[in-house]
Amino acid sequence: MRSLRELYLDGVNISSPRSEWCETTSLSLPKLSVLSMSNCDLSGHFPAEFFLLPKMQRIDISGNSRLMGQLPEFPINNSLEVLSLRYTNFSGKLPESISNLKLLRVLILSKLGLNFNSSSGSIPASVANLSNLVELDLSRNNFNGSIPPFHRSGVPNLASLDLSWNHLSGSIPSSLFTLSTLQTLSLGFNTFSDYQLKLDMFFQLSNFRLLDLSNMSLLIRSHNKSPTFPQLETLQLSSCNLTEF
Repeated sequence: MRSLRELYLDGVNISSPRSEWCETTSLSLPKLSVLSMSNCDLSGHFPAEFFLLPKMQRIDISGNSRLMGQLPEFPINNSLEVLSLRYTNFSGKLPESISNLKLLRVLILSKLGLNFNSSSGSIPASVANLSNLVELDLSRNNFNGSIPPFHRSGVPNLASLDLSWNHLSGSIPSSLFTLSTLQTLSLGFNTFSDYQLKLDMFFQLSNFRLLDLSNMSLLIRSHNKSPTFPQLETLQLSSCNLTEF
């Protein structure tokens, strides 16, 4: 089936050794643009060749907790638009060449638990210049360093940003408050050095549906006006040393 463009096997139990499906698929389907194999009980190492197929636009291998792998160096003009590795056992660094994924809309690397292998190192600043990015989820990994300078001019369409449960430090960049399109923001359970961060700084972003600032030293000043989050559905402020609310 060398002309096959889309392959959906979600939920199909494919627990055979990787050599029986990975190599055959990556070598025999040169025109493949969609590979969707979530919750297939895959194991072993996922071949990097899949990420580099010239016509590949979407890869979803989420929910395969025994599947290991690393992201490759991406060439210029890579065509990937959606990359979901949620609840897999991928590890290693997020390459600086992620900036070559100019069409990328969704990037999900979140882990099921902290006992899994995790992506590590710093988050490349280039990820903040993926102009088509709508969802970025790097939660429950071992990323360290500071938050990249996300700004409306770099990621004008970003609606969901989840950096929770990492080892990020430093301060919250002021450019983050220019992202008027944000509906979901999760920064909880990191090691930021912003002491007495003021909740009213976030009032500039009125489209929030979910805001998670758990485990951060947060200041709510008593003379503040009522928060202006008309769309808010979920507010997570656990372990914030609050003295009033």
